[in-house]
Amino acid sequence: MPQWLNKKAVLIGVFFGGYGNFNSLSTSGYSTEGWVGVIVGALVGGFFWGWVLTKFVPKWFPAGE
Repeated sequence: MPQWLNKKAVLIGVFFGGYGNFNSLSTSGYSTEGWVGVIVGALVGGFFWGWVLTKFVPKWFPAGE
């Protein structure tokens, strides 16, 4: 994990990134495309929201922890 991210913030981002794309998984009939969307959404959401929370809320999500 990079030192400029907080692990808890990344986990929160992974949860919301995957949850946001879960609707596409259920509407696609649980196809490979739906699973790829959930996994990519979780990874991108994890790093994006992890960075946002670490950068703008350092009191609760200090970098490197």
